[in-house]
Amino acid sequence: MSSLSVKYKSLNTYFHYDSFESIPNYNYIVYLDCSEIGLTKLPELPNNLIELKCWNNYLTELPKLPNELKKLICQCNQFTSIPSLPNCLEYLKCSHNQLTSLPSFSKCLTCLDCSNNKITELPELPDSLKTLNCSNNKLLTLPKLPNSLERFNCSHNELNKLPILPNSIYLIQCYGNKLTKLPTLPNSLQILTCYFNQLTSLPNLPNTLTNLYCGYNKLTSLPLLPSLLESLQCNFNMLSMLPSIPDKLEKLYCVDNRFIKLRYKYIKKIMYM
Repeated sequence: MSSLSVKYKSLNTYFHYDSFESIPNYNYIVYLDCSEIGLTKLPELPNNLIELKCWNNYLTELPKLPNELKKLICQCNQFTSIPSLPNCLEYLKCSHNQLTSLPSFSKCLTCLDCSNNKITELPELPDSLKTLNCSNNKLLTLPKLPNSLERFNCSHNELNKLPILPNSIYLIQCYGNKLTKLPTLPNSLQILTCYFNQLTSLPNLPNTLTNLYCGYNKLTSLPLLPSLLESLQCNFNMLSMLPSIPDKLEKLYCVDNRFIKLRYKYIKKIMYM
């Protein structure tokens, strides 16, 4: 077995051991990293544990999680379920497993990455959540998104609509779904990636938007482009013309559309046509 890394309460030093049995004062550990060492099973976890990293092993289940646990990083294993989550858990990364569902979330959770699983439905999302990555699952619908959310990735699911988008969101990735329209976009949105859907139109774009990737849809027109827009990808649509191009735009990808003509001043901005 490769090295285990642990940390004790009130000590800033990390200690390294060859096995769980060789760790002194095991119950006083607050940090445990047992990633990438070929584990098939974890022992009972210390009651005072605050952070657990056990990613990239061959684990099929987790033991009971300590009440004080705040951070759990367990991606790239073989979990089909995970146990009840502690009430103070703030960070959960359980991507690249075989999960079909998740337990109820802590009210303190700020970051959730459950991507690349087989999840069909998400539990209610806590008001504290800032980052949500639920991409590459089998989701048909999504729960209400909290007003605290800032980063949102639901790409490569089976969604045909999105819930109301909170104004706090500045990044949306919803590509590779079955969306036919988008809800009103947040006022703070900076990046929108919505390619590979079935969109026929886009809602009004917020003034804060700097990057828009809307290729591989069924768009026949684009709304007014924000003055801060720097990159526009609208390949493989049904566009016959473009709206006025902002002066800040540096990259324009518009191959495979139905353009009648483009104004000469746009040509220097086109990367691939």
